[in-house]
Amino acid sequence: MASKSSSEPAHPAPHAVHHEWRTAQNSASYLLPKINSMSEQNSKLKLLDVGAGSGSISATLAQLIPDGHITAIDINPDILPLARAVAEMVGVTNINFEQGDAHKLSYADESFDITICHQILFHLKEPWIVLREMMGVTKAGGIVGAREGDLDTECIWPELPGLLSFHNFAASMMKDGGTSTAGRQLLVDNCCRGLSKRVWLEKISP
Repeated sequence: MASKSSSEPAHPAPHAVHHEWRTAQNSASYLLPKINSMSEQNSKLKLLDVGAGSGSISATLAQLIPDGHITAIDINPDILPLARAVAEMVGVTNINFEQGDAHKLSYADESFDITICHQILFHLKEPWIVLREMMGVTKAGGIVGAREGDLDTECIWPELPGLLSFHNFAASMMKDGGTSTAGRQLLVDNCCRGLSKRVWLEKISP
């Protein structure tokens, strides 16, 4: 399903390495009951992970649907070998990694039962375009899941060097057109910008 928006620059692969600790259990727990329920009805679920990075969430999701299949995409081709290595380490084969632009997904409409992203919308100038693409490739009755942070709700003391470094990075990201408050905007801002399908929205925290 194509859109007219141009892609945005990806972060270099080394910046994604620290995401390898993420798993379906610690980073997509909101989704697990839905997957369990849907897999009882259809064991061959098809799931698309948009902006998969090093693939650790994708690979651990693949463990949960052994008869299904995961397609994981990232705009940065340099991260794909690492993602494949992570999947091999986890021991899953029902997954493939592809280079792809979230703004212009190359899949036919209604190709996937579940489409997800994790902490990518806050990097984007026009995240609603990506949400439209995700909805377009998801089957009617399927699930589109997005987990995004909201840094303005964070209050930590003392300000440790690592935290200061992270917030400096977030500030530079926002200068490039992203936002640190993507989490609060998911339902109101993004989903009201011309999405073509009638959808049921559910906000789940965390």
